[in-house]
Amino acid sequence: MTVSNRFSAKSRQRVYVREANKLAFEEPGSFHNLNKLQLEEWDIPLEPNKALNLAENISDALVKYDQMEQVAKRLPGLDCGACGAPTCASLAEDIVRGLATETDCIFKLKDRIRAVAAEMIELENEMSRHAPLPGDNGSESVVKLAYQEKDNVELPSANNEATGQADTGKAEDVL
Repeated sequence: MTVSNRFSAKSRQRVYVREANKLAFEEPGSFHNLNKLQLEEWDIPLEPNKALNLAENISDALVKYDQMEQVAKRLPGLDCGACGAPTCASLAEDIVRGLATETDCIFKLKDRIRAVAAEMIELENEMSRHAPLPGDNGSESVVKLAYQEKDNVELPSANNEATGQADTGKAEDVL
């Protein structure tokens, strides 16, 4: 049996120990008679927990399990819980189910932001090599100029994309 959240399991374990200690003091001979304990047969059928299924049929579940293992290998394995999942394995399962993305992990998000920033710098360098901006003496970056011109650029808003209406959002609303 595995535990999905080690902190809640540890808390439950402490409660069990506390209750067992109380019982030991209240009925001192009760623990010596454990070998005489009569166990009844379990007659209630156990139902599988549907929440733990990756897919309805076994072949799809195995494919998703393989995907889950691949995603888990790409995650840092710190089990910090900052993403909202108790473990990296739980986050990998959520990603495979479509309930989360890899960038929900703050470490993967940080790596992605660094990659995008590096790509922007590379594009800026390439743009300035091929087509220098008018009045560009090399001191202003394309990123700075784009930010200064944000008021003149129209971007689609999230509401307009969903409804299919015309684009009316200004860049300053997004930035």
